[in-house]
Amino acid sequence: MMNLQETIKRILREDIEDHKPLEGLFSIYLNNELTTGKVKDLVKYSKKYPTINLSLNDIPDIPHHQDPETNIYVMNADLKYPIILAVNENNEITRVLDGNHRIQKALYLGNNSIRAKLIPEKDIIKLLDKTNIQETIRRILKEELSVKV
Repeated sequence: MMNLQETIKRILREDIEDHKPLEGLFSIYLNNELTTGKVKDLVKYSKKYPTINLSLNDIPDIPHHQDPETNIYVMNADLKYPIILAVNENNEITRVLDGNHRIQKALYLGNNSIRAKLIPEKDIIKLLDKTNIQETIRRILKEELSVKV
């Protein structure tokens, strides 16, 4: 049986270690619960949705970096990749799931729009049902530590 430290390392190895910086994690509140998923799964899933040109003014709650020139993630962001946004049943944007650094770069460059994919929250729930990291953590904890979760 693994100790807690070894178990945590296993969780990280299985779910995070092999990700590139742009293939990290995203989180969203769905049904009043914070849920986390893998960006690489979200990007794959998003391919079935059309890419649109979205006005930057239509994106709520844009995070602003004080000096984008000094943020390597903003300056290295590639605008050829669309951002991914969650939309509610009224097609209102509720959350940026992937692409905050691309949004910052577009703003810094003076762009008015950005390539985007809009995914309904109900579809994100379906994706997370298939790829939920919390389930992996629960499984490993149960297997290795006999912990009830």
